[in-house]
Amino acid sequence: MAKGKLYLEKRKQKRVDKKYEINYMLVPTEFTTQIKRAMGVSKDLSTGGVRVEGDIIGKPGDIIKAEIIKTDSNFIVFAEIKWVKASEHQFGVAFLSLKAHDEETLEEMME
Repeated sequence: MAKGKLYLEKRKQKRVDKKYEINYMLVPTEFTTQIKRAMGVSKDLSTGGVRVEGDIIGKPGDIIKAEIIKTDSNFIVFAEIKWVKASEHQFGVAFLSLKAHDEETLEEMME
């Protein structure tokens, strides 16, 4: 019998595979001379963050301003890039400083 590895879920929030268009830009720092903007699509969405499929505009630790586009309204949030898979055109972000109303909006988007 082959021995398999046990996978333990380490995420704190439930994730759903909802697809929303996302416009995002790299927040300028003292080391950047140009503003980088791109568009992508959400892959895994939670109240803690999202996996984005789109152009890679930063590296882990960089901050982006993301606009998640819904049919009835848009949701704007600042997030930190946590990981990048350039070969797959994907990166993951953790949302920063969500207000209670923002969390409620995200939960509605996940339904």
